[in-house]
Amino acid sequence: MEKIISNVEDFIIRVENASDPRVKDWPLVQSIWCPVLAVMCYIVVVILGPRIMKNQQAFQLRVTMILYNFLAIVSSGYMFIKLLVSTVQANYSFICQAVDYSIDKPIEIEIARIIWLHYLSKYFEMLDTVIFILRKKERQISFLHVYHHSSVLILWWIAAKWIPGGSLCSLHCENISGGKNI
Repeated sequence: MEKIISNVEDFIIRVENASDPRVKDWPLVQSIWCPVLAVMCYIVVVILGPRIMKNQQAFQLRVTMILYNFLAIVSSGYMFIKLLVSTVQANYSFICQAVDYSIDKPIEIEIARIIWLHYLSKYFEMLDTVIFILRKKERQISFLHVYHHSSVLILWWIAAKWIPGGSLCSLHCENISGGKNI
């Protein structure tokens, strides 16, 4: 058992050392426990929320929904435009782009910051489920809905921690292009 624990600890240390050093102190990126605890809380809300609301009157949240949707649209638009402009300025390839972990290139840090903001937006987007519960619209909370919010939060944490500015094929970019980004 000690060997297993030692191997797991060694794996965690190696994985942590491979993460992007620029984002190691950014909020909610430091540990896998940030998104995991958020997902656990989310699932508790999904399970208990409808039970708590069972004997309550549904809330009328028209203004809240309008504000929520407006903020979601504006923030997504902002992130899309900022990411598009930044990646064009940085001359990124949209086919295969290695991650540039430079701390002295403001454009690379800006791209990492936008990816981090997108990750943070996934926490905000979980609020739609709370709105469904408070409005007693539980039928809109399907397995796919819960799975989506849960998995997307973890996946964007991975992106923010290891590849904030680049693509998953970045490990293979050199093999594909002979050492140059394509």
